[in-house]
Amino acid sequence: MSRVVRIGQRMVELSGLHGIWLGPTHLGGSRITLFYPNGPTETIEYGYGKWADAEKDKKILEDAKKLKTDEPLLSHSS
Repeated sequence: MSRVVRIGQRMVELSGLHGIWLGPTHLGGSRITLFYPNGPTETIEYGYGKWADAEKDKKILEDAKKLKTDEPLLSHSS
C-alpha cells in the first residue's frame, strides 16, 4: 500500500523512501533532500529564515516513515 505525506503544497511518497537529509542551501536557506534508491533524488527548498519550518517538516517525514516501517504484520489468532 502506498502512502503519501503533504509537506506544504507538495505530496511526498513514503514508499521506497530510503533517506532524509536536512542541510543548508548556498543562499542561507534550508533544503530537505529525499533519497529514493529506485528513483530520482528530490529536494524541498526553504527560503532564508525558514529553518524552523524545514526542521518541522523533516520531523513529520521521519515520523511518517517510522510509522510506515514499524507497522505490525497482521496475524490470525487461533
